[in-house]
Amino acid sequence: MNISRKIISLLILGIILIIASGCQITKPGSDSNPEEPPAIHQPEGEKLSQPENDDQKGDEGDEMEGWSKLEERVALSELTEYGSQPLDNNIKIGFSISVPENWTRNSGVFYDEQDKKVAEIPPVVLLKAGEESEFLDYQPAREQDEELISRENIKNNSYSGVKVLSRIPTELGIWYPHIYRLSDGEHGFTMIFYSQEPNEEDQELFDRIINSFSFQ
Repeated sequence: MNISRKIISLLILGIILIIASGCQITKPGSDSNPEEPPAIHQPEGEKLSQPENDDQKGDEGDEMEGWSKLEERVALSELTEYGSQPLDNNIKIGFSISVPENWTRNSGVFYDEQDKKVAEIPPVVLLKAGEESEFLDYQPAREQDEELISRENIKNNSYSGVKVLSRIPTELGIWYPHIYRLSDGEHGFTMIFYSQEPNEEDQELFDRIINSFSFQ
């Protein structure tokens, strides 16, 4: 009888230890988010400046009602085989773009009012002679089984560009990145938006945001 009680006590203790250790795997407020879209093409480079507070979204004087205008000046990167890397000379360029005022920003990543990641801006690149066509020729990330769905050449004011829709499978479902790239012949700007399914409403929103972009 005593032996049986000892065995039961040991089993209970073991279960308690397993539960305790399992609770420490993740903690509230951690950066991990199972619903987060996959991060594609994250080259090294200077990120957008951090807002001074959580409520800062951009300039209030933007002409688009209900939108905020973001104005940034960032260090340039250069194209590499695996994306881009920062230039040593710390050359900078300015740009502006407008986003919905209920979006918040953490460096180059944007979140909607439900705190879900909806977009990101990778480093701006300085294009050498002949690199514009390479920059606009977006290639899917094979390591993430990214599948190209559509590609469309676009014109935004005086900038040449491309709009790409791709598909990335994950353990929790399918994500559809909308990749926009714009070039003035010397600089390349990229912005990536994320949807859980392609739809006209999101597409119109993304197009409107990109149409507000300009180098400064």
